This record gives sequence, C-alpha cells and structure tokens, in this order.
Amino acid sequence: MPAGLTDVVAVDTGHYDNIALKADGTVVTWGPEGWTQPPTGLRGVVAVTAGGGHKLALKADGTIVGWGGGSFSQIPVGLTEVVAVSAGYIHSVALKADGTVVAWGNDDWNQLGVPPGLSGVTQIATGYVHTLALKADGTVVAWGDNAQGQCNVPAGLTGVVAIAASLNHSAALRADGTLVLWGSTTNGAGEVPAGLTGVTAVAAGGSHNVALRSDGTVVDWGSATYGQLGVPAGLGDVTKVAAGGFHSLALKSDGTVVCWGNNQVDQCAVPAGLTDVVALDAGRVHTVALKSDGTVVCWGNNSVSQCAVPAGLTGVVALSAGDYHTVVMKSDGSVVAWGGSNAYGERSVPAVLTDAVAVAAGSWHNVALTAGGAIVGWGSNPAGELTAPAGLTNVVSLAAGDFRSLALLGDGTVVAWGDSALGLSDVPPGLTGVIAIDAGGLPSTLGGGSHSLALKADGTVVAWPSLQYHPDVRVRVP
Repeated sequence: MPAGLTDVVAVDTGHYDNIALKADGTVVTWGPEGWTQPPTGLRGVVAVTAGGGHKLALKADGTIVGWGGGSFSQIPVGLTEVVAVSAGYIHSVALKADGTVVAWGNDDWNQLGVPPGLSGVTQIATGYVHTLALKADGTVVAWGDNAQGQCNVPAGLTGVVAIAASLNHSAALRADGTLVLWGSTTNGAGEVPAGLTGVTAVAAGGSHNVALRSDGTVVDWGSATYGQLGVPAGLGDVTKVAAGGFHSLALKSDGTVVCWGNNQVDQCAVPAGLTDVVALDAGRVHTVALKSDGTVVCWGNNSVSQCAVPAGLTGVVALSAGDYHTVVMKSDGSVVAWGGSNAYGERSVPAVLTDAVAVAAGSWHNVALTAGGAIVGWGSNPAGELTAPAGLTNVVSLAAGDFRSLALLGDGTVVAWGDSALGLSDVPPGLTGVIAIDAGGLPSTLGGGSHSLALKADGTVVAWPSLQYHPDVRVRVP
C-alpha cells in the first residue's frame, strides 16, 4: 500500500491491483509494477471498482471514466446518469438513475445479457463472469456464467437488502439478517473435516489441504478437480506431506516419494529410483525434493526454469517452492533461489541475507528468518506481504502464500501480514498452542482458494478464512 495513504472512503481489489477513493474525490491505485495509473487530473469521483485489469471511476455528474484492460475499460458512448458501477473480470455493469442496467466488455459467458425489460434495480454486483441485480421489491436477478449454479437464484428468495458476487458464487443478505448463498462451494479448503485429530503435519495447496496423522496415514480435503484428494489406497508409513497447485505428495520413512493429483506437466512423475529424500515441497506445477546428501532434485513444469537446479548446488538443509520459483537454505545460512520470471525480484536474494535459519516461498515473494530473529523479505509486495509488523520477535518458523506471510511465535501464537481484503491475514481470535503453519492458495481465476492452516499441539487443525470468520470466502450452500 502506498506510504502515507489517508482519507480513504472506499476501496476495491481487482485481479492484479487495488484502487482507493479519497475524500477529496481523487483516486489512488497500487499493485504490481507496470499496471496503469488513473488518468491525470481525475477528480470528482464518488465510487470506484476494479476488474481483471481495468478500473472504473464513477463521477458525481453520473459519467464513468475507465482505464487499463484495453477494450474492457471503454465506456459505452453516451452513458450518463449512472448511480453505481461494478467491474467483473472482463466485463462491467452500470446502474442508471432510472433503475435500468447497462453492461459492456466481454460476452463469452453471456455476462452482457441483461434480461430484457429489467427495471427497478437498486443494486448491482459482478462476479468473475456473472452479474447480480437487486430490485426494489427485494428480489434478485442473475445472468452470465452459470457453470456452478452461481446464477440459480434460490426459488422464493425475497426480502433481500444487499447482494454480493464472487468467483463462482453469489450471496444475498435478507432484511431479517439471514444470509443466503448459492453457487460453488469453493472446494471447502477452509473448512476442516469434522473429527480430524491426531494430526502431526499439514500442507496447504492451491485449493486443497493434506494432513499427516500420527499413525502415518494421510487425510486430505478441499477440491478434487484433478484427483489431488485421491490418496493412494493403502498409503501409510508417511513422515511428511506437501501440497502443490493441484497435486499432493507424501514422503515415506524409507525416503521414497508418492504423488497423486494433476500430472499434466509431469509434476507427479517422481523420478525413477529417487530415494534418500528427507524433505519435499511443491509449487503450482513443479515439485522439489531434498536428499540426505544435501542435493536437490526437481521435476514437473520447467517453463520458467523452476526445475533448473543450479549446477553444483549442495549443502542444502531446507527448501520451499513458490508458484514458479524455488528457494533453498544452505547449512552455512546462505539462500539460493531460481526459477520464475523474476519480474518481481522473487529470485533476487538480498545480499544482506547470510545467516538464514528458515525460509518460505509465497506465490511471488519470499520471507526468511535470520539467526538474529529478523525477517527479511523480497519479491512482490502489492499487499504488504514483505512488511513484517514492527517489533515482531520470538519467531520460530515462517509460511508464505499468495500476497501474505505468516510467522509462528515461540509462545504458540501466529502473526500474519499482507492481504486482508479476504481475511487472509486475519488470524482467528484466541488461536494458541500452534506448532506448525502453512499457507496455500492460487489466484481465483485458476480455481484456487486462498487459505491458511495452523496445526495445534493437541493434533487438531485450524483453517482460515472460514465460514465462521468470513462467510463470503468459504461458501457452503445452505
């Protein structure tokens, strides 16, 4: 977030960046380097919204200004008297003062198919490629992509006072304070299976989780789109687990590796004869393993050299895989990174980092804990994921996900920082007794579900965001 940003009255987050409206009617945007800024001199703004790559600003005179995202920000000629605006991933919708709706942009999923004669609309909301409209009579109308039922408004739904739409689900708040949800269940990655106990290790994937139990068996939950929940029959004697974008891994006590789930780019094609493995991790579509001799083996997608282990690399004691890059820590406290485009500097290890005792790779950023207890971060920082809270001490381990970082403290509590828009850095109140942490999630456009996990000393697992804390993030249809 830009330093010194104050007097903000409204914010929105798009797929790549963020937008804020200030009290003086000006607009501020931030995110990955290179994304477009508001037009020079833009003032008199009363509402803002961000889509996939485009942003929209509604002015007090009822007109709209758009920028970024190519044609998706091109406002229909003559559009005036607008009172609300909402941006989907690649389409936009405006509500006019007369209660009618105008839509523009991409129409591949009929997201521009405003129902003929629709009027009396008081609110609008856009999901990834679907749209909701709330009418003055308290009913809801939906159109666009309905692959997961996000446009199947529940029969008899009335008395609605507010609406919201996300990736593939929709929500309506009724006047009596009840919440009605429909569409995707968002894989349930943020909801721990009832009765899960005796857990000794956990791993968070793109939209699923894997837990190792004290008897050496494995339990998983969340999305099963690519078979990542298909724990091989009879799998036991497991000592460690890992989870990638859409695949899962288990390390057995004999040093061999078992993998299941998506194998489209050989991320589950464990090299023949691979043994003596002592640690492993998985990126979005690649897998890395640390052997007892301190060398590293990598397999899967190598489109941006994420499997190009540096020649002669030895002495490795820990590793962590980001979306498309890998970070390892050596016995001498030095850190080596490779893979990725390095567009955000994710593989540019800071020169001052020479005494690391722990490392964690997020989607496009990394964090390391030094012997002196300091946290060093590098890479992408659009949500402040590199900015550890001032005065943070007694850190014993780290985890990193998409746009946020987590620290486990010696007293068993957890601190998180970075993206809070979806509750990703909102650690559940009263969480104590934690002995391990992990963070998962992919961009929602890839079917991911950002979430974090904490393993407690009593063998139970806590996940968040969840229905309890953020009902709009982890959806289960009533």
